[in-house]
Amino acid sequence: MGKKALLTVLILIFIVVLSAVLFDYYKQPSENILEISGRIEADEIDLGFTMPGKVEEFVKEEGDLLELNEFVARLKAEGLKAKVKRYKIEIQNAKNMLKTKKEKLTSYKLNLDKLMINKDLLTKNIERDIKIAEQNVKSSVKKLDAEKAAYEKIKFNLNKIRKDYERISNLYQKGAVSKQKYDEISSLFNITKSELEAQKALISIAENDIEKAKENLKLAKSRKDEIKALNKEIRATESSISAVKEEIKIAKNNIIKAVQAFKEVKDKLSDAIIKSPDNLVILEKYVNEGEIVAAGQPVLSSYNPENRYFRGYLPEPDLSKVKLGDTGYLKIDGLPDKKFPVKLIYISDKAEFTPKEVQTKRERVKQVFLIKMKIADEENILKPGMPADCFINLK
Repeated sequence: MGKKALLTVLILIFIVVLSAVLFDYYKQPSENILEISGRIEADEIDLGFTMPGKVEEFVKEEGDLLELNEFVARLKAEGLKAKVKRYKIEIQNAKNMLKTKKEKLTSYKLNLDKLMINKDLLTKNIERDIKIAEQNVKSSVKKLDAEKAAYEKIKFNLNKIRKDYERISNLYQKGAVSKQKYDEISSLFNITKSELEAQKALISIAENDIEKAKENLKLAKSRKDEIKALNKEIRATESSISAVKEEIKIAKNNIIKAVQAFKEVKDKLSDAIIKSPDNLVILEKYVNEGEIVAAGQPVLSSYNPENRYFRGYLPEPDLSKVKLGDTGYLKIDGLPDKKFPVKLIYISDKAEFTPKEVQTKRERVKQVFLIKMKIADEENILKPGMPADCFINLK
C-alpha cells in the first residue's frame, strides 16, 4: 500500500473516531438533566367475587376502560333473588300487621276515653240522684211529722167539741137550749170529725211519699252497680291496650328482623356482582362466562391509569442531585418526539444491586436506588410494561 493510500485510510479512521466521539458527546443529556432508563408500571388491582358460584355474565374484555361503579360481571344467584322477593313480601306483611295493630290500639284508646267520660257523667248523675232522693226522704219525713201533728191537734179539738156536743145535746133534749145552739154545735162536731178523717188521709199520703222516696233512694244507690260494670269494662279495655302495645312491639321487631334479613340477602346478592371500584383498565381476564369460581378468586386484573408511574433506578452518585417533587419528562421509542410530564414521588431509602434489566454499563457497575415518577398522560398512551427513558430536571 502506498503512502498516499495509507494516509487516506488514517484520515478515514480519524473521521470515524471523531464522529463517534462527537455523536456520543451530543447524545449525552445536558448537565442540568439526569437521564434514567426504566419502564412504565402500575399497581395491579385484582377483582373477584366474595362468594363462590358460576359466572353468568362477563361484559368486559381485556383493554376495556372501566368507569367508577361500572358493571363488569355477575354470578348466577337465582336462590338469592328468590329470597330477596320473599323478604320484601315479609317486610310488607309485617308493616301491614303493624298498621292493623296501631289501628286497633287507636280504637281501644278511643273506646277507653269514651268509657271514662261515661263513667264520669254516670258518677255525677248517680251522686246527684242519691242526694235528691235523700232530700226527698227527709222532706217526706218532715211532712209526715207535720201531718201527724196536725192530726193530733184536730183530734184534740174534736174531743173537746165532742164533750160540748154531748152536753148541749142532753140540754137540747131537755129543752134547756135552743135548736140553733144545738145545730151550731152539731155542725161544728161533724165538720171537725171530717177534718180529722181528711187529716188521716193526708198522713197516709205522707207515709206513701216516704216509701216512694225511700224506693227512689234505693234505686239511685243501686245504680252504683253500673259504675262497677263500667270499671270492669275499663279494666278490660286497659288490659287490651297493654296487650296490643306488646303486639306492636313484636310487629316492629318482626319488621326489623325482616329488614335485616333482606339487607343481608341484598348484600350477598351484591357479592354476586362485580363493579369497578375506580376508573380502571382491564389488563387480563382469568375466567369466562359459564366457569365456576371460588370465593376471593381473582377473575381479572386491572390498573388505575391515573396511578401509572415510571420505575427506574438512580445510581448512587446521582442520589444527592434529586429530591421528591422534582419534575421532568418521559420519552418512549414509539413516539420519540413526544414528551410526557413526570414528577418524582418516591425514592427508596435502601440501596440495592443493579437489577438485571438495567442495560447501561454505567448503571450495571453501581449500587442503585429505586425511584418512581408520577406520569401525566391524559391520552392514555402509555401502558404498563413499556420501556421508557426518564429525564429529570436538575436545579
